[in-house]
Amino acid sequence: MVEIQKRRGHWAVIKWHDFVGWTFDEDLVWGSYIDTKTVEIKELIWQRCSVGQAPDEYCTGQASGISLEFEASDFKGEKLIKGPFIEACEALNKQSFAGRKNWRLPTALELKTLVRCTAGPQTLLKNFKQCNKGSVYPTIDATIFPNTSPNMYVTSDRSPAPYRDTVFSVHFEVGSTASSYSNYAMLGLVRCVSEK
Repeated sequence: MVEIQKRRGHWAVIKWHDFVGWTFDEDLVWGSYIDTKTVEIKELIWQRCSVGQAPDEYCTGQASGISLEFEASDFKGEKLIKGPFIEACEALNKQSFAGRKNWRLPTALELKTLVRCTAGPQTLLKNFKQCNKGSVYPTIDATIFPNTSPNMYVTSDRSPAPYRDTVFSVHFEVGSTASSYSNYAMLGLVRCVSEK
């Protein structure tokens, strides 16, 4: 459960699961006018709307799905370093989105901190585990991240064997973090993160 502990203007200190210190700002600059939010969690600032959605109060529109196809050269060790998922966050850097130029694809650990299991468990889920039956989906706080697709959001972490040609994704339908399958027909979604 999200509990707003104190509020000052457009900022709020929030307690959620084991995490304390979330803040969100309604005054994120987009172009020359103000109309959306970022979310700050433990020195990270999250893109409130998914890539492809309008950065408005409701994150209107559909998130842009990107084909889950990877080449061995897209990876350096355990990290995805190039390709359309990386380019989606780099596009925010070119725009200086929210006055920042360090947007990137989140790690699996970072992205799964956004999972909210309304029917439990109330702790950070281990890889391949999912929210208890009866959890509301998408398994994310919709007041902070409205209109989030329940589908899979891609991370920068390479999957372990035997799925080395793909990455971990967080599936907001059930809250699980699992390996994606490299498949031209399947689509992955992106929510970028920036560091303070």
